[in-house]
Amino acid sequence: TKKFILNPGQLDGHAQPEIRLDFRSPQTTGLAAGDWCPFGTQGEAPTGQREEDGKSLVFDTEPLTERLEILGAPRLTLTLAVDRPTAFIAVRLNDVAPGGASTRVTYGLLNLTHRTGHNQPTPLVPGQRYEIEIRLNDIAHAFPAGHRIRVAISTSYWPIAWPAPEPVMLSLFTGASRLELPVRPPRPEDALLPAFAGPESAPGPLRSELRPARFKRTIERDLTTNETVYTTFNDGGDFGTASLIRLEDIDLDVGHSILRQFRIGETDPLSARAEISQIAEFNRPNWAIKIETRTELWSTR
Repeated sequence: TKKFILNPGQLDGHAQPEIRLDFRSPQTTGLAAGDWCPFGTQGEAPTGQREEDGKSLVFDTEPLTERLEILGAPRLTLTLAVDRPTAFIAVRLNDVAPGGASTRVTYGLLNLTHRTGHNQPTPLVPGQRYEIEIRLNDIAHAFPAGHRIRVAISTSYWPIAWPAPEPVMLSLFTGASRLELPVRPPRPEDALLPAFAGPESAPGPLRSELRPARFKRTIERDLTTNETVYTTFNDGGDFGTASLIRLEDIDLDVGHSILRQFRIGETDPLSARAEISQIAEFNRPNWAIKIETRTELWSTR
């Protein structure tokens, strides 16, 4: 395990005098997170993290002098306080290239009312100091020499996580917070590992493409209302480049589409709204079935 201390703006090997850093993320932090449980279709992966980093509290190492490989679950121990009884934090571990491009390596979320376990959520005492541990998702990654390791902490991660009922001011105590990376040192046996072969899969059914797939992924911000709308539309992926196909062996047409919209205001967590519409269709020469579903989610405090 390689340990770093969170000092103001830096990840260091030694603690500097403790400082309290207060911050509150915009509710729109998280739009570059990509999809929850992606299937690997176009646009589902996280995008560049520079804008998200600008909405977060960040800590960087110096440029690495040599390649650093990690394998496992990074952990952070954070000493913090909040000004509301309900809050959560999102922590991202990023790989920052010499030119400034920031790539998400892994991340973790913690509802702070679950700080002692998920079976008995307990409200926080505003202003009280807590030491909490957050485990990031397991990952295998190599940070190249010359790159920096970045920890970015935010109080919002929309639309991956539903917001807390009120905007939260989080106080982080540097010098008393730390990152632990699961480092995998190079081994002589690594040179003996064979290269991965090409991917293999069973042959697909005989099919004809009847309608090409369409993909849409946009972010719109209304400067008069400060509302941001994140829209995704997908009617392909299950069938390659087609949204409607005919399975020739059983003379069946099959299609599917999904439209998702996530709305939120920059400062109002209660403005959060999710709408998902899906259509599935099945056709044969003498009959046709279409199933449409629409789901909406919003909340009061």
